[in-house]
Amino acid sequence: KRCKAPDRCLDAPELLGCDALLPCVGPDVTDKCRYETTDCDGTPPGELCNVTCKAPYVTPQFGHREASCYAYNIAENTPVVGELPYCDDVICPDPNPIPEGYAKAPDGNSWECAAGFGGTPSISCKRFNLTSCAMDVT
Repeated sequence: KRCKAPDRCLDAPELLGCDALLPCVGPDVTDKCRYETTDCDGTPPGELCNVTCKAPYVTPQFGHREASCYAYNIAENTPVVGELPYCDDVICPDPNPIPEGYAKAPDGNSWECAAGFGGTPSISCKRFNLTSCAMDVT
């Protein structure tokens, strides 16, 4: 017999210790603007999911990384585990509106000076701040 406090004994055996397996949530990431983790929300135990880079971040190698949910996960809100992809290269969005003196080149990807303007245009972008995903394109 097994007894529970205070001195209440059970007549039948009682099995303990088996809990339902639970899905995992996306990985803990500090920069939610850089990593796409929604594929990992609800990952079943023992299964894999993909973590990718969010636009405008790209990676020339390893376009994604796999993360996994523990096979015997019984804890709620357990994040998947795995390495994050390398997401440091940035493809800037087009400025809106396009500043005077600039035009898209015929290839549709690069920039050139508009008629009546000269020089070598370049584009750069960075996030306004760490709490916003908005980009400042110059």
